[in-house]
Amino acid sequence: MAQDAAEIFECTISAPEAEVRRLLAKTADLWGGELDPGSGEVSLPVAAGMYQGWLRCRLKVTASAGQTAVELTVVEKAYRLRGRAAVVLAIALVGALVAIAWPFFPALLPLAPLGVGLAIAAWFLVIARLATSSPADYLAEVTRFAEGEAPFPEDAGGRE
Repeated sequence: MAQDAAEIFECTISAPEAEVRRLLAKTADLWGGELDPGSGEVSLPVAAGMYQGWLRCRLKVTASAGQTAVELTVVEKAYRLRGRAAVVLAIALVGALVAIAWPFFPALLPLAPLGVGLAIAAWFLVIARLATSSPADYLAEVTRFAEGEAPFPEDAGGRE
């Protein structure tokens, strides 16, 4: 799905241009995306709460005075709803409604603990695990690489 207004993300890194380009490619690979050095475009997997998808971005790398400026412009984005998580939340909603409605409908009282249990289970299975990742996070990780910090634990084997 194409977007109406371009989203632009920028950062300045204290490293030579060649090193920054290498770090951009390495970070894209760790994210599960890919950088096409010929076109200067990067495809990144992203997450936004209940949605996950891909962004196609154009990279502009400019070196000046010992620093390198990186500008990332989102060209195309595609998101989809996490179906299983949505189903779990819908079941939890039914349970929560039962837990709330029992004072008005006393026949539902035996089901109220089940409703509370379903709502708590949804919290642990879905809500507590929601994550976000954006182009700003991608550029922040490239910056951490350039500063010598490891963005991922060595034993984790990549992005979780």
